[in-house]
Parts: sequence; C-alpha cells; structure tokens
Amino acid sequence: MHSLDRECHDLLQSFLWHFALIIRCHQLPERSFSFRNRQVPLCARCLGICVGALAIPLYARDVRIAAVLIAAMIIDGGTQALGLRMSKNWLRLASGIGFSLGCGGLIERGIQLLCSM
Repeated sequence: MHSLDRECHDLLQSFLWHFALIIRCHQLPERSFSFRNRQVPLCARCLGICVGALAIPLYARDVRIAAVLIAAMIIDGGTQALGLRMSKNWLRLASGIGFSLGCGGLIERGIQLLCSM
C-alpha cells in the first residue's frame, strides 16, 4: 500500500472508530466487515444505517414501502436477538440501509406535512 493510500485508510479508520463510539456501535468483529485485513470500525448494521442515511435521493417516500423497510430490520435484529437464528453480515448491512431509507422517507414526509400546515 502506498504511503498516501495508507494515510487515507488510517484517517478513515480513525474517523469511523470515533464515530462508532459516539453512536454506541458494539463493533463486534464477527458482525463487522474487514477491509485490507482490518476490521471496519462499524458493525455491518450500523454501517448500513450510515450508508442509507447518506442516500437521500433514495429515501422511501411511500409510507407502506418505508414500513416494510423498517420492519425488515426489526425482524432481522429481533429474531437474532431472540436467538431464533444468526443473521449474516450482508443481511445486517442490507436491513440497516433499508431502515435508514424508510426512516429518512418518513422524516422527510413528516417535515413536508408540518411545513404545509
């Protein structure tokens, strides 16, 4: 890895690690992705939530779609927490992204309703 590439990677790792502490991510290695033989400092679900939150144009503006996306994460996390099954990191990432897209759409819709009053 080149020096500048390494410095950027280290800086991003440091930023994500501090961010993970702020949002109280558990950072469990088995629930996190690895990149260049280093653990990504956010678990797969928190990483998905952050990615989804940044995807503003993709927010689910239909309440039914938003509800399905939010329910998917609740079901994924809930069934795992109850010990009914073990979720996979790709599913955690996907349900986290969907959760953010659903919540973002509902928040956006709520703000529009408040502004139209």
